[in-house]
Amino acid sequence: METGVAIIFSLAGLTLIFFGILCIRNACVKIRTWKTVSGIVVGYKEYNNQQANRSTTSFCPQVQFSTDDGKVIDFTSSSGSNRRPYPIGAAIKVLHNPDDPTKAVIKSISNLFLPAFFLLLFGTAFAGMFLSILFFGPHKIKF
Repeated sequence: METGVAIIFSLAGLTLIFFGILCIRNACVKIRTWKTVSGIVVGYKEYNNQQANRSTTSFCPQVQFSTDDGKVIDFTSSSGSNRRPYPIGAAIKVLHNPDDPTKAVIKSISNLFLPAFFLLLFGTAFAGMFLSILFFGPHKIKF
């Protein structure tokens, strides 16, 4: 029984690691191939989340930038937090797809790499713990 559980959790961990590596790859492709421009935080979109007995609010920055040909683009960042990370009017770096400027993200380490970090962290924890049970077993570990 414990071998089957260890295999399932190890596969889940390895799957998380795989998707973490894909996230890093996608972020690197964006940094290398997308255009970096200056943008301005023009507001925030608020999302109310109801959980059990409490309510939380997430704030996603609304950003405006101009392409090289002068076209003004507005977008709302897909990542938010429980506070407003930038003051309204703040200048920020934006990455946008040169072929489709409506595909844009805020250029920051946390925005580009934080999801990958958590996928790799949890994937390594899952795979490591349960692979150790699979190969060493609780009966083989001596304290």
